[in-house]
Amino acid sequence: MNQEDPGLEPDPDFATTDHFARKAKQGDPASFDHMYRRLAPALLSWARLRAQPGMDPEDLMQEVWIRACSLFPDYDPEKVRFRPWLFSIGKFVALEQLRRAAKIRKNQVEPSQLVGESDFLSQCPEEITSFTHRLAKNEIVRQFVSYCLQMPQEDRQILIHCGLEGMSTEDAATRLDLPLAVLRKRWQRIRERVRQQPRMAPLIESLYPD
Repeated sequence: MNQEDPGLEPDPDFATTDHFARKAKQGDPASFDHMYRRLAPALLSWARLRAQPGMDPEDLMQEVWIRACSLFPDYDPEKVRFRPWLFSIGKFVALEQLRRAAKIRKNQVEPSQLVGESDFLSQCPEEITSFTHRLAKNEIVRQFVSYCLQMPQEDRQILIHCGLEGMSTEDAATRLDLPLAVLRKRWQRIRERVRQQPRMAPLIESLYPD
């Protein structure tokens, strides 16, 4: 992984994340590097927006990625796009972390007693960890998350589902119980508003589905 690249720019040789996912299925290990570099800003933003008290967004982000890597042999690029598949795993990991945090908060268990429940972080390569730490300090990502938190809740949910998670507008409309035409119009307006924020421009390729 490029140690100088904060993960905010599109790949020099632009190709979709799904292109790299297919190459990874064909046995190209470098494709995982490309996928992580492309999706890391969206994954970190999502983790910060989803994290509850007692949850560390960076830990959540890394655990989601390591879990996805462990499940990748079962991934079928012909059935589902990589980004929605990754974030479907993310939702399960977030629920697990939330349950662990609740147990600790209620003094039902000590943190050390939960180590066995989730050892995925111990499997995280140092290269991924150091890249994540650098990205976590990036001011543009912080500004994006802050911008999202100032949105009306329903608009924020649309951006999370359709932008970060790569969910189809049909599925997002069902999830949010909105007419499809209404959701599509609002999603278009949300994208336009975000693109009008000049400092967030480098994030666009990483945040939105390709």
